[in-house]
Amino acid sequence: MNLYANLVSVDGDEVTYRVGYRTSDITGTVVYNFKTREYRILNDPLNAEHPLNRERALTYLFSNHHSSFVKGIFPERISRVIG
Repeated sequence: MNLYANLVSVDGDEVTYRVGYRTSDITGTVVYNFKTREYRILNDPLNAEHPLNRERALTYLFSNHHSSFVKGIFPERISRVIG
């Protein structure tokens, strides 16, 4: 499984990405607070039918890019191979 994300905005300690499992279907919205390392799903893109995969995928995605966010580097597109 792959997770893809496109940058929407940066606001203080939060970064917003549109996310999805396919590059052709990036329909969800997730906000990640890189100060607290917590995220919240505004629009669930990732099919509630796979909640464990969704949680794991988002955790790995943001953990992988956390140090860049702290440094003020916000890639326009990020992805993570899961599994």
